[in-house]
Amino acid sequence: NLGAVDGLARWVALRSGRLPAPCTPASCELLQIGGSPAAPKLPFLHVVGRATLRQGSPLDSYFAATGQRRPPILLANGVSGFSQAPLPDADTIARTYGWVVPVAPRSIHVWDLPGFGARLERAQSSLEQSTDLFSVSAPTDAIAATRATGSVAGERLLILGGDAAVLLLGFAVLASTRLRRDHLAVRRRLTWFGASRSQILLVAATEVTAITAAATLAGWAVGTGAGALLARHLGAPGLLAIEHSVLTARALAIGCALAALTALVMLAALRTDGIAFGGVRLTLVDVAALGALGAVLLALARGKADANALAAGGTGVVLLLLPALVLFVLAVVVARLLAPLLRAVEWTGRRAPAQLRLALLSLARSPGRVVLSVVFFVLSVGVALFAIAYRATLERGEQEQARFAVPAPFVLQESLERLVTVQEAAPAARYAALGHVTPVLRDSGYVSGGAGRDFTFLALPADRIAQLDGWRSDFSAQGRLELAQSIRPAQVPHLRGVALPKAATRLTVPLDVAGDPLGIALVVLNKRGDFSTVAVGQLGRGRHAPTVAVPPAARGGTLVAVRLSFPVIAAFVAGHKESGTGLSVSDASTGVLRLGRLVAGGTVLRPLTGWIGSGGVRNKSGGLRYLLNRAADSILRPREPLEGSTVPVIVSPAIAGAAALDGTLPLHVGNRTILAQVVAVARYFPSIDGELVVADLPTWLVAANTVEPGTTVPSELWLDAPPAAASRLAQRPFSVLDVTSQEATAATLRGDPLARGAIALLLVTGVVAGLLAAVGLMLTVVGDLRDESGELYDLEAQGATPRDLRRHLLLRAAIVAVLGLAGGVAAGAIVSALVVAVVTVTAGAGVALPPLLLTVDWRLAGLLLAALAVVSVLAVLLATRHAYERVSRWRFSEGIE
Repeated sequence: NLGAVDGLARWVALRSGRLPAPCTPASCELLQIGGSPAAPKLPFLHVVGRATLRQGSPLDSYFAATGQRRPPILLANGVSGFSQAPLPDADTIARTYGWVVPVAPRSIHVWDLPGFGARLERAQSSLEQSTDLFSVSAPTDAIAATRATGSVAGERLLILGGDAAVLLLGFAVLASTRLRRDHLAVRRRLTWFGASRSQILLVAATEVTAITAAATLAGWAVGTGAGALLARHLGAPGLLAIEHSVLTARALAIGCALAALTALVMLAALRTDGIAFGGVRLTLVDVAALGALGAVLLALARGKADANALAAGGTGVVLLLLPALVLFVLAVVVARLLAPLLRAVEWTGRRAPAQLRLALLSLARSPGRVVLSVVFFVLSVGVALFAIAYRATLERGEQEQARFAVPAPFVLQESLERLVTVQEAAPAARYAALGHVTPVLRDSGYVSGGAGRDFTFLALPADRIAQLDGWRSDFSAQGRLELAQSIRPAQVPHLRGVALPKAATRLTVPLDVAGDPLGIALVVLNKRGDFSTVAVGQLGRGRHAPTVAVPPAARGGTLVAVRLSFPVIAAFVAGHKESGTGLSVSDASTGVLRLGRLVAGGTVLRPLTGWIGSGGVRNKSGGLRYLLNRAADSILRPREPLEGSTVPVIVSPAIAGAAALDGTLPLHVGNRTILAQVVAVARYFPSIDGELVVADLPTWLVAANTVEPGTTVPSELWLDAPPAAASRLAQRPFSVLDVTSQEATAATLRGDPLARGAIALLLVTGVVAGLLAAVGLMLTVVGDLRDESGELYDLEAQGATPRDLRRHLLLRAAIVAVLGLAGGVAAGAIVSALVVAVVTVTAGAGVALPPLLLTVDWRLAGLLLAALAVVSVLAVLLATRHAYERVSRWRFSEGIE
C-alpha cells in the first residue's frame, strides 16, 4: 500500500532456529499467515517494541499504512534468520531480501566517478556467480547528474581563467616595458664587448625565463594554498582536491604553456623599441584584435551557453572564452583612441592651472609611454567590476530562482505517495490559522494544430497575481496589475445547484424509471472545496425512493449535477461477450427517467427544473430521456453562468501563436476541452517551466465543472505565513502533504558547494584585479621617474622644486588613473552584459530559471574602488617619496654612460 499515511508499525524479532522467551498476553502478538481473516494465527512472536515512523524515513510510505490497509511487517535477523524461523509454509510467504548501504558523505569524489560504475559491474558479476537472489544497484543516474553538474561548473570557470590570462599577459607586458631601459643598456654594453645578436637574445631569454619560472613557482604555490583553503571552506578534503586538480598532468601542462606564453610576451615586449598606435597604419595587434572580434561575433551567433551546451563541450568553451576576447578587443580600441583623446584633453585644458596643463601636455606629447599603463588599468578595473557584477548577478539569481520556483512562503501539494489531497488533509480553518491561503490549480495540457504544444496550466485568483512572489517586470509587456485585470471576471462566478441542509444526514431520491436499468449518482460540491459523489444505486424499471447517507463532507454542500451511467454489471457482460464472440452486443440503456423532488433530512428541496442534459440525456417535459453506454459521460446539471462563453487566459508567446485570428484557443486540459480567449502574453510566470497558460481560478473551476461536473478542484495551496510555521507544517495533519518552503529552497541554493565556490572565486578575482591595478599604477610612476628623467631634470633646471616634481608625477598618475577608470567601468559593463546574456548558468551550474538579470553590487563596487584609490595613492606616494633624489641620480648615471 504505497498510498498509506502515518501509522504505528509493529517491530518484531525472530531468533534463528529458536522460539522466543515466554511472553505474557500483554507482550505477545498474533502473526496472521496469509491475507484472509480466516487464516490461521500463531501466537509465538515476541513484541520487542513499538515505533512511529517519521515522515521521510526509509520505506515510510509502505510501513506507515494504517487500519486494514496495513501490511504485515516482519523483521528478521538476516536471510537465514527468516528461513530458519518456525513458520509454517515459510517458503510460500511473499518476501523481499535486500540490504541498503548508504553512500557516506565525502566517500565518493569527482575523480572517483569514472571507476565507480566499473566497480559496480564487477561486483554484480561476482554476485551472480554465487546466487541469483540478489543484485547490486546504485544511484548511478544521480551520480551521473552530479558529474555533469561538476563538468558544467568547471567549464564556467573558464570565464575567470580567461580574465586571469588577459591580466597576466597585460601585467607581463607592462612590467617588461618598465625593464626595457635596463635591457637596452645591457644590449649596448654587450654590443660594445662584441656580442652577437644571438648571444644578446640568449641573455635576454635567460633573464626572462628565470623571472617567469620564479614567478610561476611562487604563483603556483600561492594558488595551491589558496585552493586548499577554499576547498576546506567548502567542505571538501583540501589535499585530495589539490592532488586531483592542481597537481594533475593536465593542470601542469596548462601551467607550463601559460608560463611559456608569458615568457614569449615579455621577451617580445623587451625587444620592441616602442609602441605606437597613432595614425592609420595597421599593426599585428590590430589584426589580432580583428580576429578576436570575429571570434566574439561567431560565439554570439552560435547561441547561448546553457547547462546542456556546457556539458556537451565545444560551443560552451568558445562562449566561455568570450570575456578574454572582449577585453582584448577593448584594450586595442583604448590604445587606438588614447593618443587623440590625450590631445583633445590637453587642448580643452589650456585654461587649467599651470601644473595640470603641464601634466596634460607631457602626456599628450608622448602617448606611447602611457598607452600600456592606461590599457592595463582598463583591463584590471574592467575585470574587477565584471567579477563584482557577475557575483551580484549570481547571488540575485539564487534569490530569484527560489522565489520563482516557490512563489509563496510555503506551497502545499498533494503527496504522490500518500495520495491525499489538500482538501482531505485538513479543513480550511486549519490552514487559515497558519496564515493567508490561496488555492491554486495546476495541471498539464496541450493545444492541437500544427506540431501541437504541451503547456503547464495554472489557475489562481486574479487578485493574487498582484502580490505574486518571483515576478519580474521583464516577464511581460504588461505589469502584474494589468495582467490581473485582464483575467479578472466582472463578478466572481459560482456553480449553481440545489443547497443541501447542514443537518441532513440522509437523502431520499424519489424517481420513476421507464426503460432499461441505469446507475444514478449525485455530485455535491462540499464545503471543503472539492466534490463528493453520493451513489444512489443501479435501478431498473419501476418506481423507487432510495434513501442514501450523506457523507459528512457533503452536508451543507450544493448538488451541482446528477450523473447517469450504464450499469456496471451490464457493461462487464457486454464487454465479455464482445471479446469472446464475434457478435455485436448491445451496450446501451434507453428509457425515460422522472425525478421527483429530493428530500434531505425531512426538508423537501427545490425541483431540478430547467436543468439540461448532456452525453445522451435530454430533459423533456415528460422526463429525462436517456441513452447510456460505456463511452459517454451522461450528466444532468443546471445552466451555469459561463455557459457558451470563453475563459480569458494569459499564455506564452508560442501558445499565443497557435490561437485563431480572433484570439480564441481550444485548450485540452485533462479530459476536458475548453475554449479560451488570449488576453495577454507573458514569457515567464512563477512556478512554471516552459510553455504556460494562466487563468482566473473561480472562472476556470466553473468552466471546467460545467463541461465535466465534479472533476476539477484546486490541487495545491499557497500559504503566506511566517517562517515559524514550518515546524507546524511538519506535524500532522499537514505532514501528509508535500510542503515546499521558499526559505528552505533559497537556503539549499545558497548552500550548494558549487555556488559558494563560484561566488567566492569571483570575489577573490575582483580583489586581485583591483590590487593589480594599484600595482600597475605604481609601476607607471616608477617608469615615469626613469623614462621622463630628462624632462624632469629640465623642469628642475627651470626652477621646479622637489615638491613641484612630485606634484607633477602625481598629476600624471591621476590622469592615467581617471582615464583607466573610465575605460575600466565601460569595459566591465560591456563584458558583464555579454556574459550574463550568453552564459545562462546559475551559481550552482544549473539552468537559470528565470534568466539571469545583470545586477551590480554598487556598495561592494564602491568599496573596491575606494580601496583601489587609497592603495593607489599610497603606492604613488611611496614611489615618489624621493623623486628629486632619484631624478638626480638617474641623470648622473646617464651622464656617465
